[in-house]
Amino acid sequence: MITKDDIIKIADFGISKRLEGTEDSMTQIGTICYMSPECHNGENYNTKSDIWALVVILYELCALRRPFHHISLYILIKQIIEEEPKPISDLYSEELKDLLRRMLSKDPEERPNIQEVLAHPLLKSNAVAPTQQTGRETVIDIRKTITIDKYKTIMTDNHKLLKTQKTMINTHTGTSSQHTLKITTLARPKRTLTSDGPIETISNDEFTLHNKGVSLHNMKLYEEAIKFYDKAIEMNPKFAKAYYGKGLALDSLKKHKEAIRFFDKALEMNPNHANAYYSKGLALDNMKLYEEAIIFYDITIGINPKYVDAYYCKGLALKNLGRYEEAINNYDKIIEIEPTYANAYYSKPIALENLKQYEKAIKYYDKAIELDPTSTNAYYGKGLALDSM
Repeated sequence: MITKDDIIKIADFGISKRLEGTEDSMTQIGTICYMSPECHNGENYNTKSDIWALVVILYELCALRRPFHHISLYILIKQIIEEEPKPISDLYSEELKDLLRRMLSKDPEERPNIQEVLAHPLLKSNAVAPTQQTGRETVIDIRKTITIDKYKTIMTDNHKLLKTQKTMINTHTGTSSQHTLKITTLARPKRTLTSDGPIETISNDEFTLHNKGVSLHNMKLYEEAIKFYDKAIEMNPKFAKAYYGKGLALDSLKKHKEAIRFFDKALEMNPNHANAYYSKGLALDNMKLYEEAIIFYDITIGINPKYVDAYYCKGLALKNLGRYEEAINNYDKIIEIEPTYANAYYSKPIALENLKQYEKAIKYYDKAIELDPTSTNAYYGKGLALDSM
């Protein structure tokens, strides 16, 4: 959540359980990308799993992407259990990289506990005095260092952490301790988003309304989300993200024509909004206007040549138009960019089957099954291809 004072708070602890001392838990519920390797392995876990969830957030704040990401849940879980994430940019200090590496250890015993995290020299040496905005909380200022040459170093503000505050809670049954950790950005009255298009200046209140809309959208409460997007737009008629968010909500409600109108409005505010072009393509696709959809997928790819979802949807549109060889070329491009994109290996053989290239199709179904053994569609497609030979 983002408060009106621009403080980002970790929330949604509705199913959380307080663990006492070294107590372990076996509850298996949560958001997959934030769950630790031991959780995915079905093992008992403790507070070191909270360290894992925290470092996923910290990594995402630094890299603007999660340490592990894949469209296939099977592959995502496999990555979390077995693979190492890409290092964050060299723009960040070695101290910060080291802290993230330790917190991302697959072995929970090798992960630091929260006291060790806060005692890390990077955090300890950057503590600043409390302010009126943060009350009794101690603020930790993490900075990223950009080295221009060996004589000059520029320090740019990145993020603050509010130091864990240990609060003793007295109850009728005894005394327990509670650890809380908050994350905040540097205080600022306004935020400016820049792109190759116009600059839009957005107040914290508008961001709060927009983010509430996003949260409701993620809960599939689309009508409620639209109300908050409308409030954000009313506050600032040039808020491209709010128009885009409303377009997504309308498209989820199958109001595709109306959704396109709001994607166009977002593009009017920001002509380089790749996601808006892509989403407009999807809306046209849902209306079976495949030729028109392809135009907007191509624009998306022009802005971001590695936008694999745009290639994938373009391939589906081409397949629906009977342009199978062109569709195959799109799937090949996806595989070139992201070799583990399972859907490309599943969709390419469907186009190959339409060209009666069954043996080639089976090879790609096999690859799709290798990448995602839970893909019933790949098994079914392979069966059909075998039956057609």
